[in-house]
Amino acid sequence: MTGDVVNPEVNGSSTTRQEKITPLRIWLCSQARTASNVLAKQLRDHPQLAAKEYTFMKTFIDGPEALAGEMTNPEAPIEGAEDATYQKGFNEMMDAVAKAEQD
Repeated sequence: MTGDVVNPEVNGSSTTRQEKITPLRIWLCSQARTASNVLAKQLRDHPQLAAKEYTFMKTFIDGPEALAGEMTNPEAPIEGAEDATYQKGFNEMMDAVAKAEQD
């Protein structure tokens, strides 16, 4: 990615040159039921952002390390939640980070 950078000189005038700019990387992570979906919805369609949403949702609700408690419905478990651990969600998130870094 390149951008215009203004280069002030000693005499007070300025010139513009092309300079390689390294993009700033910021990773936002959150837990389910924290209203993070509002932020995710706002950022989802931005062309310069990569998103991997809800990597821990299955674990939070129905996984072996579930924290949701009253949200769990034993009669209608989430498919695939039996092996949905926080480690698996973290691995999926890191895979998404690696993919975004390549793009």
